[in-house]
Order: sequence, then C-alpha cells, then structure tokens
Amino acid sequence: MRKINSICTFHLLTLVGILSCCTVTNDVIDPGDKPIIQAYQAPGHPVSLTVFTEIPYAGSSDVDSTQNSISGLSIRIRDAKGKVFQLIDMGNGTYESASTEIIGEAGSVYTMEFTHKNRMVKASTTIPTKPLGFMLSKTSVGDTDKN
Repeated sequence: MRKINSICTFHLLTLVGILSCCTVTNDVIDPGDKPIIQAYQAPGHPVSLTVFTEIPYAGSSDVDSTQNSISGLSIRIRDAKGKVFQLIDMGNGTYESASTEIIGEAGSVYTMEFTHKNRMVKASTTIPTKPLGFMLSKTSVGDTDKN
C-alpha cells in the first residue's frame, strides 16, 4: 500500500510541477486597438491608404461602436526589389507616398509595415493583372465570350 501511495504522490507532484511551469499568455487585442487598413493601389499611381480602428461588435450596450482614424504612424511600403516608400501622414488617418513614388506594373508585390500600440503590423499585396474577356457598359457588366 505504501508503494501505491508513493507512486500516486509522485504523479501528483509531477502534475503540479508541470502545471506550475505553464504561463498564461493573453494575445487578445481589444477591438478598438486593432488597426484596419483601407487601400486601393493602381499601377502608375502613388500609394494612398487610410488607417482606422476596428468597429467593435455592438451587441452590448457598453461597447463603443464608433470608428476612429489613426494618425501619427510611421508606415513603410517596400517593393520586391527593396525600394522603400515612407508614407506621409496627411491627417485623419490618411497616408500617401510622394508623387514620384508610384506603384509598379501588375504582378508587383508590396509589403507594408508599421508599429501600432507596441505591436508590429505587416501585410503584403500583389498588384493584380487587368481582367481579360471582361465587358463593361452603362447597362451591363459581363464576360465578352458569352452571347
């Protein structure tokens, strides 16, 4: 019986040791602290984007469901060749590159990065190619291959 108690005590102490070594990490980011980036980039045009806070789910009365612009960031855009565009803060969450720093042709890859609330924010995008076989008029949108 003494041997069984020793084994149980050993297992219990091992379990307590394992559990005490664990640390809880809270990676939850409050909705108002999440930056949202809105950008539409086109070949041959300067970079322009807007940064604002996420609109939290308004399911409870204690949640502020307003969206706020985020200014004062140091945003860098880098192309695949290593060229860096340092964006200029235009106010109200709008950031633009200099008029001489323009987006390359379709297929170009760009990476954006900045720090917000002590967290690194990174994203990449590829400039898409022009759609083929596409028709657009005042009255319809569709595939030119269809009758």
